[in-house]
Amino acid sequence: MFTTITFSLPSVFAGPSHSSKDDGSSHSTRLYEEYAPPESVRNDPKAAGSFAFHGEAAVDIIAVHGLAGTRATSWSVEEEDGERYHWLRSKLPKDLPVARILTFEYNSEWYENPSHVDLEECGAQLLRCIIQDRRHQGELLACPARRKRPIIFIGHSFGGLVVKQTLLYASQTHAWGSTSLQESDFRNHQDIIACTAGVIFLGTPHRGSNFSKLAKAKIFAGSMLGYSTNPDLVDLLELNGTFLTYIRHQFCRLLNAEILKNLQVYCYFEQENMAPLPLVVVTAASACIDGTKRRGLPLNHKQLNKFGSGEDKNYNMVLADILEVVKACSEIVPPRFEAWQYDADGCNSVRESLRRSLNPSREPQITQLESRFKVQKASNYTCQWIFKLPMFEAWRDWSSPQNVLWINGKAGSGKSIMAAYLAKSFREGFIEPRDEDETSVCTVPLTSNPCGNGRLRLTLTILHFFCGVDRTHEEPTSFIGTLIHQLLSQHKENPKLISIAQSVYRENADGVESSVMVKLLVDLIKVVGKVIIIVDGLEEALQMIEKREAYKHFMENLSFVNGNRNVRLLFLSQGIEDIHQELVKGFNFPATIPITDHTQADIHKFVEVEVAELIKRKPKLGSKEQEIVRKLQSGAQGMFQWVSASIGHLLKDVHVPEDVDKSLEDLPQGLTSTYSRMFQRVAKMAPFLQLRVKVVLRWLAVSARPLTALELKVAIMLEDDPKKAIDFIKENKYNYAELVQELRTLLEDLIQIDQLEDSTHSIQLVHPSLRKALTSEISLDNQAITNFKFTDEKAHRGCALACMQLIQHSAFSHANAFGISQAPLVEYAWEFWAYHFKLSAISLKDKDLKEAFDAMILDTTRDAIAFLGALTDFVSSPLERVPGVDGDLAYIVSLQHAQESILPSMKALESVRRNTPLSSELVKAGESVSCTTYTANPVAKAQQVGSWVERKITNFRINVLRTQSAVTNLRTDDYLAKQVQLKSSVQPTMAALWDAARKLRVVALRFAVNPVYGALIAKAGGATFSPIHFLVYIARLLEECGNYPYWDDLPPPFDIMEPFVCGPKDPFAGAARFVLHSFEYRFPVVQEADAKPAITQEPSPKSGRRHRRVRSHSPRPDPRDVGAYQTISADDRRRVQALQEMPGHKYLTAGVAYHLFGVEEDDWRRIIVNPLKNIHMEKVLLLKEDDGLISLEDPGKRLARHAPQSIQTSPLTQYLRSLPVALRLVFARYFAHVAEIFGRFSQYAMARHFARFETAKEELKGVKIYLDRLLNPDDPVRLWHLAPALALFWLRSRLIPSFGAHFSPHSWNEFLFSYKHPAAYLDWQDSMTIWSWCKWLLNYFIARALTVCALTAGLTIQKGKIRDAANIFGGFSIICQLERSVFSMGFMLATLVASARVIFVDQESTAAVASFSFLYWVNTFAGICIGCLHAGTLTRVTEPWHFIVWAISQVVLTILWLIYSRYLWRFLVRVFKGTLYHLTWPIWLVVQAAVKAYVPILKGVGIFLFVYAGFLAMYWMSRWMRDPYDMKSSLSGLGDARRIARSTVEPDQRKRIGQYPLGSTIEASKEEKGFRLSVRAPTLEYENDKEKNKTSDENEQKPIIPEMTSEEMFGLFFGADGVPEKARERSTSNPRLAAAVWDDDVSAEHLFERFFGTGSANATDERPSRSRFRRHSDSAMPGAGVGHAKTE
Repeated sequence: MFTTITFSLPSVFAGPSHSSKDDGSSHSTRLYEEYAPPESVRNDPKAAGSFAFHGEAAVDIIAVHGLAGTRATSWSVEEEDGERYHWLRSKLPKDLPVARILTFEYNSEWYENPSHVDLEECGAQLLRCIIQDRRHQGELLACPARRKRPIIFIGHSFGGLVVKQTLLYASQTHAWGSTSLQESDFRNHQDIIACTAGVIFLGTPHRGSNFSKLAKAKIFAGSMLGYSTNPDLVDLLELNGTFLTYIRHQFCRLLNAEILKNLQVYCYFEQENMAPLPLVVVTAASACIDGTKRRGLPLNHKQLNKFGSGEDKNYNMVLADILEVVKACSEIVPPRFEAWQYDADGCNSVRESLRRSLNPSREPQITQLESRFKVQKASNYTCQWIFKLPMFEAWRDWSSPQNVLWINGKAGSGKSIMAAYLAKSFREGFIEPRDEDETSVCTVPLTSNPCGNGRLRLTLTILHFFCGVDRTHEEPTSFIGTLIHQLLSQHKENPKLISIAQSVYRENADGVESSVMVKLLVDLIKVVGKVIIIVDGLEEALQMIEKREAYKHFMENLSFVNGNRNVRLLFLSQGIEDIHQELVKGFNFPATIPITDHTQADIHKFVEVEVAELIKRKPKLGSKEQEIVRKLQSGAQGMFQWVSASIGHLLKDVHVPEDVDKSLEDLPQGLTSTYSRMFQRVAKMAPFLQLRVKVVLRWLAVSARPLTALELKVAIMLEDDPKKAIDFIKENKYNYAELVQELRTLLEDLIQIDQLEDSTHSIQLVHPSLRKALTSEISLDNQAITNFKFTDEKAHRGCALACMQLIQHSAFSHANAFGISQAPLVEYAWEFWAYHFKLSAISLKDKDLKEAFDAMILDTTRDAIAFLGALTDFVSSPLERVPGVDGDLAYIVSLQHAQESILPSMKALESVRRNTPLSSELVKAGESVSCTTYTANPVAKAQQVGSWVERKITNFRINVLRTQSAVTNLRTDDYLAKQVQLKSSVQPTMAALWDAARKLRVVALRFAVNPVYGALIAKAGGATFSPIHFLVYIARLLEECGNYPYWDDLPPPFDIMEPFVCGPKDPFAGAARFVLHSFEYRFPVVQEADAKPAITQEPSPKSGRRHRRVRSHSPRPDPRDVGAYQTISADDRRRVQALQEMPGHKYLTAGVAYHLFGVEEDDWRRIIVNPLKNIHMEKVLLLKEDDGLISLEDPGKRLARHAPQSIQTSPLTQYLRSLPVALRLVFARYFAHVAEIFGRFSQYAMARHFARFETAKEELKGVKIYLDRLLNPDDPVRLWHLAPALALFWLRSRLIPSFGAHFSPHSWNEFLFSYKHPAAYLDWQDSMTIWSWCKWLLNYFIARALTVCALTAGLTIQKGKIRDAANIFGGFSIICQLERSVFSMGFMLATLVASARVIFVDQESTAAVASFSFLYWVNTFAGICIGCLHAGTLTRVTEPWHFIVWAISQVVLTILWLIYSRYLWRFLVRVFKGTLYHLTWPIWLVVQAAVKAYVPILKGVGIFLFVYAGFLAMYWMSRWMRDPYDMKSSLSGLGDARRIARSTVEPDQRKRIGQYPLGSTIEASKEEKGFRLSVRAPTLEYENDKEKNKTSDENEQKPIIPEMTSEEMFGLFFGADGVPEKARERSTSNPRLAAAVWDDDVSAEHLFERFFGTGSANATDERPSRSRFRRHSDSAMPGAGVGHAKTE
């Protein structure tokens, strides 16, 4: 009976193949190589094209067949001659010869001899086969020549599911620190994910297939006939099956993850039926994944993966997609590998958090290494002797038990040169890992031994540290952090190292001590193996502390070397006794090499070479060459620096042979005397030049980091004329060659100049010994250097003053942060002014410093207020559309967040300015701190308890409420928490400075993310503008000023971005990542680890190798480009998206509102109520749905689909924030209950009155605007128009009283009727039928339409009788509108009075209302308490049993309250009567007597309160309905912020965003004299146009027009914002009217269409229409701002 099932199933469900045995089908699970590029293709540039080879091919294409398929039949088609044409073997290689093509075959039979495997096993098999295909036999890791070769998957039918499962397996362990895999498996999986460039799905059933039912029928029939089957594979393909749905969701999430960034996915689906059934096997909906590229082919399911030998359009389409992926591989795969490397550019949370936690010295160390090595390469015959010393050889070869070596010598003997030479020699002699995969070809078969590509000859890690070159990073933690940083950079692709470091810093989130960092370094060394640490210049270390203590710091941190066989430690320093004693104490008599004992031959050779060079330049001295050589060789005493200085003296001062002997005799002995002779030439200069020399020497001696020539130029100008220096910076036209030449002429041999690749020059003192000579306290008589000597404190004081002077005038330069070049010395001044101030050893009592300090605060706060004022103007207007951000809600929420952040920061800055000058108060606070000591007494104990409570509250805010962010933490917070006795020293000025810093950081966060950031950049219109840097720098400055009294106890701050490094659970984590990303882009880093040492190519001795600056491979973080933020991780992007969602408290409030005023499911009114709520949800709450239809769905369910993430992350916070508005809505519902139950005020009548209340409010506002127009002499409406309008109104009242009138002609006598007969009055309102309402609405709409036409004509047509007639009729309509509104309010007032009369009819009714009210609010507040409890515990619900306990507790508490609330009420009454009542019974007697005596008065008071409560309830409900996001309050805050800005900043100093040229241009190409660079700055310009200022003053608030419902749109004409004035010159004299002017070319017909046409305000014109929605008067509707995006 089952033999009738004879139809053939498609390949996805096909039975076993019956092809011949020679088809290659073995069903063994493995990869088969169908084609590999021959050597001729690899060596032929034309054939290879622009494709980069990785091993023997440029890309791997892996094809995976479907169920019951084989590699031989699945990808081939039978030709007419009976042969099978395999297109992967024969066709694709001709079109793509650079690709290696493989097929994956696996046993996938499901019918008749099936394989019992599942999808998970198939995916795991494919992953194992790919890994095995890329590694040599016996190796655990992939071949370096193959590991980065891109992969393109082609999956047909079920094979596509196998590909997805493979990628999911490889990605699940992709995380630093994963312990589920061995390191080799982790690395291999990581490589496979990174190499996957594209996936092509051919008819893959992502959502299943209906043909699975036919397959099940075949299985059933086969089982009856005795065939064995595997139903599991068929059950898997059930349509919308659970497992397929899970796989699809996981894969979609993977597509959006950072690890598969830019993955190219193509989904092909069949367009023909599968005979004999008229159905397709896999529908287009099932074959395609959302967000991928869709392709349809006119083939059936079996033909999708088969192409013939001839011309085939379908094959061409597939080939085009394959080629597209192959060409994009170079842009897809390399950035993924770079993202995992520690030293890669771009924004990575793990990498950046480690870098900032380590706080390493990066660029100065690399610069010093390259600079010193360049000197050695110029004299490459030097330093060679070190490798011939037996002691050094034993130390280097690890054969000596002593692993610490000390090379010492006098100043200038070449120790730093030796340190650089050894570091470079070790790195080049012991080759580091080389990235040879793109240049080498692995010719060794995979079954053979490893090829050796990219392997190490010897693994050796070289770490170095030069003391004295980066004084900001010489503390113990920074020193060890620098070593760790270099180690991680040299092993950048080792995930185990990153995991170890990350775990340590995660465990020590509050701060890492140096001992912990030392232990971390030891652990890392255990992983990498042998390490050599080179430390040079100990005598220059830690200038801010006593020398002996500095040496001790270094020795203690390196004491782990003792007994560690993997570490060799090399010290190079002067032979100072203190250093020797510390070395002996710490390392037990280390091996010592006096450098001067072995450099005699080098010095002799150096002298001969240099003298020969001197003779070449001065041939006249040739006769004295040997004499010069002998004299210099004998006088050098092991000092290369002395030889160089002496040669320089001969070159400059000796011109004839006769002067040689005298000059040689006068050569000074020792470096100090040599330097003094150099200064003799300087002493002959003009006084102003000598002053410049002093300035440069002071800056170079104490600068926190190496300075550039341009920075020194600015420093000189600041000393000469500060105003010219500021103008020089603003001009931004620099000639680097001239600047360098100027410094050479001024200082000659006193400085060392190193040219960087970006055409800038790094300037340092020629030798550290020069600094020692300049700052030495030893007086030198009759020596020229004495006049140029200075103390460290004096030098720091001068630098501090210069920095503060520069800060006063350079705040806005940070707004130009993305310029090609930065303002010279500005960045240095803002970062290190406090560093110099602190080390100057001078307090704010110094007059000059005090004045500079106060002026700095005043000027920067003024500039900050001006900048915030410009931002205020920006956020007062709708945001531009930003790519990647869709939906009006995201724009509204982001805009409101930005608006709400401005006013608090403005007030904080204003408070700082009110307290200026601040220096006196800070000095007092500092004195108080120095005098305060801890004393154990009750007050101190109480302070400790208070501090403990504060910490607990802070932890509660962080862990439960999630309201406190690490971004707002200050450096003094932890310090004051520990030193509780110092809290009394905090002055109001300090608190104001700290508060301003916190608020400004919040503003930076709000403006750092889309859509606000993208819209602001678009508004600015420049490529260099950044709002973030300005705010961050100002915040940092104010915080440091407030920290002044604690500078001695706080570590110096050098990382300006430290506050923005916060954990993933921080409420501002996503926004903080974007701030970090902006700073990462701004500051390029020197390339720190050279992965390919130049061994074969020696650099020129003269040119040397320049230091290379590299920027991130990612573009500037410009949100207008969707791909610009791809360097931000997917998790951070999701956190930012959470900031664009509906706020959690607004969501809860909306849920309360819809629930309070809802109807039952079985109530017929839900067909009216639910659509209205859904319309409100879409139009006002902006929660869009895709259906586009008016839905009868329960609004609560629809609202639940839009639940924001904040409900899950911080439920208690959102619940508490929702209470103020929610309680107002609860009060409105309470009033409705009281009015309906006790006052006979039905819901039907109440709804009508509420509708009329809303309309009357807007109509009265329209009347006010019309009256303003009457008083405007330039308006078309004249006062005399009012007389005929009143006449028309009198005629209407007599002849057609219903025209434009209230729905019920309300006589004033009915007020008395409503008071005397309230019940009858209320019942009469319920008797009105729906037909009477319809009749009135028809009459009303006709009158309104005629009115709109008349007023429109009165504004648009030419002057004449017709326009006068139109304005007369418009005035008549306004009078009708006034009457209608007054009657509406009166009708409502009468109804409320009647309801109050019913309620207060007697004492019993009043008591019932009181009892009901008490129970209602007691239950409400009890519910609030229960809600707080549950919301607080919701974040702790992580396990299923947690949820069960939570749900049960909620039910139990609710039941207990419902049962015992009445008993509680009775208990409270008895307690009251038993205690308070008896104690206060005389008072109660007096109250009762007063009540009886004044009952009418009390009733009147009760009626008044009831009426007031009614209007208040309607107002609160109206406000929420129209403005659920409370934009009115935000706009009001902007008005206050604008007033602060205008009262603080003068009109000629106000700023404006966007009305100036931004960006940078290179005006001249690179020439001999360098660049002439012009950055058009500043980024903000002064407002010189007084008319613009006047217009800005008149329009303080520019609200945003909402998207409106049809009812609101009809009422717009008579609303405050809806009077349609024509744009004309005469109307501009009225400020409010001018603010609402529209386009000049608006016709009457177009105006009419705007109000009554299709789409109304939501329509988009072909003409630019933004201006008509950007400017509106202050009297905006409460809902302003909830639909502005539609105006695009």
